[in-house]
Amino acid sequence: MNHIVKSTLVAASALALGAIALPAAARSSVAFMGRAQFPAEAGCFVESFGTMINNCSSMTRLIIPLIMDPGASNNYLHATVTAYAAGMTGLVQCASFGVNSASGAVWGGAMQDLPALGSRQDIVLPGAYFNSDSTAYVACFVGPGGQVNQVRY
Repeated sequence: MNHIVKSTLVAASALALGAIALPAAARSSVAFMGRAQFPAEAGCFVESFGTMINNCSSMTRLIIPLIMDPGASNNYLHATVTAYAAGMTGLVQCASFGVNSASGAVWGGAMQDLPALGSRQDIVLPGAYFNSDSTAYVACFVGPGGQVNQVRY
C-alpha cells in the first residue's frame, strides 16, 4: 500500500473514533467552592488548602455548587464527599440535590453520615435527580471541628 492510502486510512479511522460519543470525564470540586447556607454562619467556616472547617461551636450547613452537563432527560448526580470528624460533635452529614431554575422545585437525595470518625472518609451519596433546567448541589451539615475536603462526581 502506498503512503498516501495509508495516511488516508489512518485519518479516516481517527475521525471515525472521534465521532463515537464518549462519557463525560469525572469531576471534582474542593469544598472551598461552597459557602455557608445562612449568611450569619459565614464566619464559622475557615479554609485550609481547599478544605472547609467549621470553627463554630454549633452545627452549620455548607452548600457546594457543582458543574453538570445535563442531557434532555434522565440526569442524576452521583457524588462522593470526602470529609473528616474527630468525634461525634464534629459529625458530617451530606446530601446531593438539584434545584429547578424556573420553579424553584428541589429534588434531593437522603442525608448520609460520615461512615467513621478519626480519619478522612468518603460519604457516598445516593443519586439525586435534576433536569436540564436545573442546577446541582451538595449540602453538608458540619459539626464543630468537622471538615469537608472535596466532592467527586
